[in-house]
Amino acid sequence: MARHQEPDLKKALGLLHYPLCWFSAYRAFHPFRATLRADGAERRFRRVFMLTVANGRHHGGGMTVDEDARIDDGTFDIYCLKRRDAAQLAHAIYCLRRGKLREVSQATLLQATEVEIATPEPMPLDIDGEVRGETPARLRILPQAIRVLVPRETGDGLQ
Repeated sequence: MARHQEPDLKKALGLLHYPLCWFSAYRAFHPFRATLRADGAERRFRRVFMLTVANGRHHGGGMTVDEDARIDDGTFDIYCLKRRDAAQLAHAIYCLRRGKLREVSQATLLQATEVEIATPEPMPLDIDGEVRGETPARLRILPQAIRVLVPRETGDGLQ
């Protein structure tokens, strides 16, 4: 979807821009094969529609990977949606928006601290909404790698 976004239109439409991009990307898309190694266990997927590795609960304009995912749990939350007909994909996207992807039969969900993704041909990587790099890719969680300072809350609820 990142390749189908138009920055000016995204700025003007906000979240409404995503369904337009999704439709455009869906029409131009061809399913692909991928090999995923998650914490050493290898899985092969055919007819992949979307393969996502997330660090946290949300991604892509409000998609909820998993209601139980947390940004500080030390794991990636991974899902793979297999290509099916448009109605099944629409249902999967609906469930993804609600954090109910576990209800989708064509979805595979995993957690891992180290992930490798390989495809027969290099595929672009969408990293936080921008196309950055391509497969093969190797990702590793670095728990507690970023320290964040937050002001202490005062007695009146103000910070």
